[in-house]
Amino acid sequence: MTRPSSRRSPTAGNWGQGSKWIRPTTRHAIYQRDGWRCVWCRCVVDTPRGDSGAPADEVAGAACLDHIVTRARGGGNAPANLLTACLDCNEARGDRSALEFATSLVNEFRDPTTRSLERAAILERVLVSMGTPIVRQARRERGTK
Repeated sequence: MTRPSSRRSPTAGNWGQGSKWIRPTTRHAIYQRDGWRCVWCRCVVDTPRGDSGAPADEVAGAACLDHIVTRARGGGNAPANLLTACLDCNEARGDRSALEFATSLVNEFRDPTTRSLERAAILERVLVSMGTPIVRQARRERGTK
């Protein structure tokens, strides 16, 4: 029997597993942790069962899990390596790193300051999703020591 064609290698991800590669309770806990929003584009996501509780007209995409360190780059299926993504962002990312994909998402901004800030915001959401503590440095006022 021949396997159906796929843009990814069968060994690169959870190929052929459907949603069976992770327990439903763990999957829903990750969606809940990320506020039922795609970490990349911030759209409201939902499952076919309507688990997010959001009104249908607010749901912008189907929920799926994305690996922070992709399976193709050696990432595993631990919840700390998973985040909520809409199907469009997950497919658009492919096997690019989080930094590469965040950069590609903000290339539409012409102002470098806005582009840097938005990329930082996306990466901050990824880090928060991972449970990484984020330390913010207080900005010093100009002219004070």
